[in-house]
Amino acid sequence: MINDENAAHYERYRALTKSLPNFHPLGRLAEYRYYNMDVIIGRALALADELVG
Repeated sequence: MINDENAAHYERYRALTKSLPNFHPLGRLAEYRYYNMDVIIGRALALADELVG
C-alpha cells in the first residue's frame, strides 16, 4: 500500500540511485507501484532498447 511512509522510503531509495549512472530501478518493487506484467515487460524492453541504442 502506498502511504506517506512508503512514499518517503521510495524517495530515499530513488535519491540513492541517482549517483549510480548504470543502475535503472524498474518494476513493482523498485518503483513501489502496481504494474500488470505486460506493461512492465514492455517498459523493460523499451529501456533495454534505449540503453543498447
